[in-house]
Amino acid sequence: SASATDIKSFVAKVGTAFGFAFGTVTSLGSIAYYYWQWLDHERKREEHERKREEQERPIRAIIDSQVRMQSGQDLIPRAELSEELKHMILFPKHIDKKDWFVSVTGNHEVGKSQLICQLLNGRKGVVHIHMSNEMTPQQAVMSFLGLKDASAVALAFVEAERRLGHKPILLLDIHERVTDTRIIDAVSNFAKSFGFETALAKVVVVAATAATAADITGDGRKINFFVPQFTRTELDSVEARRVFEMWYGEP
Repeated sequence: SASATDIKSFVAKVGTAFGFAFGTVTSLGSIAYYYWQWLDHERKREEHERKREEQERPIRAIIDSQVRMQSGQDLIPRAELSEELKHMILFPKHIDKKDWFVSVTGNHEVGKSQLICQLLNGRKGVVHIHMSNEMTPQQAVMSFLGLKDASAVALAFVEAERRLGHKPILLLDIHERVTDTRIIDAVSNFAKSFGFETALAKVVVVAATAATAADITGDGRKINFFVPQFTRTELDSVEARRVFEMWYGEP
């Protein structure tokens, strides 16, 4: 009958529509599934990149650290003194003392920092920390590297040494304003530990005063280097006269 035919046709249409709707829903479900899979993959990739960047940042900070002479700065050369200090820091003569830290001292404004800057000018891997009464050396190094864990600091220095091909130098500069005895004691212990016991870096301590240098014993694991006043020969050199002319004008 006509009614039976219409019913069959209606059922067929409904089946077709249902099949289309089901296929559409299934397709949308598949699209959604793959979309969330892609989002999860991107999230994991970004997390991996973030962690890698966090690990890389302190290593690069160590490698890229340098001390440089100020542009146009004229200094009186002290070749013999510089050569002696170079062997203490870079090429220690006594192999049993190669990991001892170097304590550089001398009278105020005698040129200690300038001598070191001349020697290490442009050398990569020289981390220069200016000490204060607010932070211990460990805290200052962690702050410089943006780290909160001592073990992460150690890993960064080890990897920096591997990439540099030589041990990094950690320069601890103690100005005359640093008077807290707890900080001075911390420098003494840290220099021995970081430079000798773990040998993570060649530690150089620059003390503004002889009294401060004397308090930094390092449990006997230090090499003293005293920067004397300029000699008459140094002051009479052609280079010194040129520097004096730059500073004070023609005599």
